[in-house]
Amino acid sequence: MGWDSTIVSGFRAGIVAIRRDGVVAYINPIGLRILEGSPLAVGDRIQDKAGENSFFWMLGEAISLDYLSTRVETYLTDKNGEPMRLGFTLSELKEGDRKVGICAFFKDLRHVEMDEENENVRQRLQLLEHIAAGMAGEITNPVVNLGIVRNMLLAQAAQAGIKLTALPMMEEEISRLENVIRECQGFLQPVKLNPQESRVDVIIDEIVAKLSALHTGVEFKVCKPEGMDLSAEVDPGLLAKALTSIVANAVDACKAKGGIEITFALSRHFSDLVRLDREVRSLLPGHSGKEEEFLRIVIRNDGPGIPGGIRDRIFIPFDPARKSKGGIGLPVAQKIVSAHGGILELGETAKKGSEFSVKIPIKQKR
Repeated sequence: MGWDSTIVSGFRAGIVAIRRDGVVAYINPIGLRILEGSPLAVGDRIQDKAGENSFFWMLGEAISLDYLSTRVETYLTDKNGEPMRLGFTLSELKEGDRKVGICAFFKDLRHVEMDEENENVRQRLQLLEHIAAGMAGEITNPVVNLGIVRNMLLAQAAQAGIKLTALPMMEEEISRLENVIRECQGFLQPVKLNPQESRVDVIIDEIVAKLSALHTGVEFKVCKPEGMDLSAEVDPGLLAKALTSIVANAVDACKAKGGIEITFALSRHFSDLVRLDREVRSLLPGHSGKEEEFLRIVIRNDGPGIPGGIRDRIFIPFDPARKSKGGIGLPVAQKIVSAHGGILELGETAKKGSEFSVKIPIKQKR
């Protein structure tokens, strides 16, 4: 058995070896797949590729350095145009005491980011559920008492032959408070998935058909990559509820006129068996070797955009800074996406408007 080749082929990170003259001597299969959006091939001269991205530039600079940086992070673009955070470390290649080149070990760190974001979302949802439970409890008894008082007033007014002009306003406010209680109680319900293979693009098509009939001033555009299977193991009913909230929020953001664009893409990277410390252990072995695919749905609108002051609070229920309708639509959507093992986040956009990105795994963990 050739142990050297066996170990290298089994290493679950990208590996690229570069000779002292800057020519790429070796790239392992995982490295080729990670760099699909920024191709690098055996025989390429790294200095000629240095202008393409910061990773190649640093590799070119490292050829002539006596000191090599470790645990470096930078950004590339994957084959779908999605930003990819890349972590890498460098080491010298030697024959005896003579330096003959360098070797880079690199990994797509987006799954580490997703794990951390999922953990943050879980903690935030637990806090919000605690707050929602407190709100529902505090409001329920006064609302019940108000209902009793309303009925007493109706009975007394009927006996006295008096018309109470303020009563409709009182009933409207009681109804509003009862709706708040129902929303809080709905937010507290655990998300129980019934995953099944579903066409997510069909779910989107149905949502768009319903909302476009209601909002004729909005122009919807759904972009599907040709020939791409857009199926995933999801709970179709719950995912439809989450995506409806996000698209309805986009309609509200552009004031029921303007344009909404929905695009699909696949992203693929490797998952880890253990939670890694980004600062110290992000590039150490411990890889499961399992490759996971995620379906990415981006929903953009051309409205005025979300002010910077409330971007961090967009998923907080009943936040007073938010003027849009629906107190818990986006928070519930985030809860559903998180239950699928995915991420719902507010993205950055260079154009006007706002952009929400949903990333869900193609297969649910068993």
